Amino acid sequence: MLEICHDKISNKRGDVQALARIGQAEVHHFHLEARFYLVALPFRLFQHLPMAGDQCACLGSIHRNLNGKGRPILDPFKPWREAIAADNVGQELGPEPEFTMPAGRRVARWHTFVEKDLFNRIKKA
Repeated sequence: MLEICHDKISNKRGDVQALARIGQAEVHHFHLEARFYLVALPFRLFQHLPMAGDQCACLGSIHRNLNGKGRPILDPFKPWREAIAADNVGQELGPEPEFTMPAGRRVARWHTFVEKDLFNRIKKA
């Protein structure tokens, strides 16, 4: 994924390339060399931190790496409560409630849960 990002930035104007910084680090504890106006966590990354301590550590890292006017961008996910609470490990489920993409396409998703640990608030599809 980082290689794809580097390739896309290399096709931009020089002034755009100069503004871009790409890095890889543990999301719980990262420190960047500069402070930024934007720190983005795409692809529901925050959802993959089920423990409150990990979430707080991640938010702290984001805060430390933003400048005074900086903003974080998170891709949150609202879980479907009925599916999480149900005893359905190993069963194919779906569709989730349909939704419409900005371009007008309708989307319905199906999935199968393979693990459930409600004590740690984890249910893996």
